[in-house]
Amino acid sequence: MHRRELLQWTGVGIAAFAAGCAGEPPNEDSESVDSEPADDTDDSEPPETDLPDTDVQDCTSTSSDIEGPYWIENVPVRQELDLYEEDADGLTLGGTLLNTSCAAVANAVVEIWHANSEGDYDNVSEEMRYRGQTSTDANGQWSFHTIIPGKYPGRPLHIHLKVWVGRAEKLTTQIYFDGQPDNQGVPSDLIIPLTEVEPGEWSGEFPIVIS
Repeated sequence: MHRRELLQWTGVGIAAFAAGCAGEPPNEDSESVDSEPADDTDDSEPPETDLPDTDVQDCTSTSSDIEGPYWIENVPVRQELDLYEEDADGLTLGGTLLNTSCAAVANAVVEIWHANSEGDYDNVSEEMRYRGQTSTDANGQWSFHTIIPGKYPGRPLHIHLKVWVGRAEKLTTQIYFDGQPDNQGVPSDLIIPLTEVEPGEWSGEFPIVIS
């Protein structure tokens, strides 16, 4: 499946992803999305939907951040990343994708990747642990369920994120967590609070604005 195909079948809604549990795409012949779209990819912009009630007040573009050395291609299409029975708290992470006119952007691809509970990235296994991508729904909404990653030396806790619209990569950034001692120098719009919804389960919202 190419990223353009993901953009096409997301019209069925985010619920279709969740129904797949482990993140299997509807096309049974493929389990991942190509990072480089084919040359015949449709360059047209996805539809935009007005979203009058939003937590993003000024619709200023989200700050970018470095990609880092651990991004890899062809990650699975899935929202559930907490699949490996690690001793770590769960995290539901989501938000709304808007443009700088404060309109929701539908059918965009949101990808995240992060370390495991020990602070290590999976760069070699076929499981591609703690890596996944999904698409925004008609209201620009997206979500994943994963774990709170472990910390490794020299960095605060973080999750990496990319956004594509059509063929274009619109944003590469990182998500950080409020209250961490190493957050000095991190742009404030990349730091989010977490809410404990039940013992061992947290939620956080990361609104995204792209130009």
